[in-house]
Amino acid sequence: MANESSRNLLQLTAGTKSFGTKILFSNSTFSINENERVGVIGPNGAGKSTLFRIITGDDVLDEGRLVKKSNLRMAILRQDQQLPLELDGLTYIQEQSGAQIWEIT
Repeated sequence: MANESSRNLLQLTAGTKSFGTKILFSNSTFSINENERVGVIGPNGAGKSTLFRIITGDDVLDEGRLVKKSNLRMAILRQDQQLPLELDGLTYIQEQSGAQIWEIT
């Protein structure tokens, strides 16, 4: 039986991020484990896109620690990204991540 740490894909510990005087999140902690489905909701400007930029490595935390499983593969479909009309989001993510379709559904 696998131990709990082997099931952990991503973990944020005491994460803080701000822009100037606006604090997007402070001392935030969460983890995402294998087979979990996660949704991120919030109003415009709350820091959702910034959080995903941090997770993908396009931005960094002001404070805290982000740990990802060493073989974790990710793909992101950006909100302003234009896809060819014949390509759906799931197919795009599959192509970008290199994962098999059953691995991402």
